[in-house]
Amino acid sequence: MSTSPVEQNRRFSLDEATALLPWVRVIVRDIVELSELLALRHEVLERLGRPAVPADGDPYREELEASRAALAADAETIRGFVSELGKLGIVVVDLTTGSVDFPAVRGDRQVWINWRHGEPELSSWRELHEDPKIRRPWSSESRSRFRELDSMAGGNG
Repeated sequence: MSTSPVEQNRRFSLDEATALLPWVRVIVRDIVELSELLALRHEVLERLGRPAVPADGDPYREELEASRAALAADAETIRGFVSELGKLGIVVVDLTTGSVDFPAVRGDRQVWINWRHGEPELSSWRELHEDPKIRRPWSSESRSRFRELDSMAGGNG
């Protein structure tokens, strides 16, 4: 997944990312649900082993075509949701877990603030070039320090 060219330089303070979380939560929930449905539809179509274009005499032709059209529509809806987040500078890391990254600055370093679908709050961060699977949990001390650095920088967004 990638960010929109318009917001590639956006950096969120911890408070800004937290303020957007209710909105992000709704969109990511929809992404995760559609992603699960998409995977299920794809699996069913694969199991059927039917050709991409069913023959005219296939009794399941209409059903298969409708399933493929629904699959394509769901994929397009997911792309739209990812694009909507990307316009703000939020990066979708994983569709199935609903993991997203908010670009941020911590001191003089660029970092990612992470959130995953189902988490009650922003709970982790990682360095800019670290594997997205790395999620450093916030301690109350590191959260306070991050906010302190945000205020010294005068906000990033």
